[in-house]
Amino acid sequence: METKVTRFAPPSQLPSHVAKIGAIMVAIGAFLPWGRVDDVVTTGLDGDGQITLALAIAILIILFIKKIPLWVSMGLGLVTTAIGVIQTFSITQKIEEIKSMFASSLIGPSINGRIDFGIYITIVGSTLILFGTLIQWIKNNKRSLR
Repeated sequence: METKVTRFAPPSQLPSHVAKIGAIMVAIGAFLPWGRVDDVVTTGLDGDGQITLALAIAILIILFIKKIPLWVSMGLGLVTTAIGVIQTFSITQKIEEIKSMFASSLIGPSINGRIDFGIYITIVGSTLILFGTLIQWIKNNKRSLR
């Protein structure tokens, strides 16, 4: 009796699928909360999440069209990663500004702010885009050298 192994995708296409999953994560992350101060929640779409959403859609299209070079999606993934990291610092700074504005008032010490999970999903997704496209690009170049 033989055991058959079923695969999600051929191993040669796995990095491309990782990048596609990353792009979907970035798109989802744009709709999720990026920052929170007490009951006030800011989603990605309230700011630069609009840009990351557009980039994620562009990356998905590029990954499905085989004639566009992978370095284009790598570059867009790098921009998406940079936006996520920069926004992490920006949100932290805004939270500190809000806390300092109310520091002398009675509610100042009770203000709670934090970076929320949407920005982390965006950063992880954009890292998957970079990783997947880089590995796929390396594999494609190894094949072309043969």
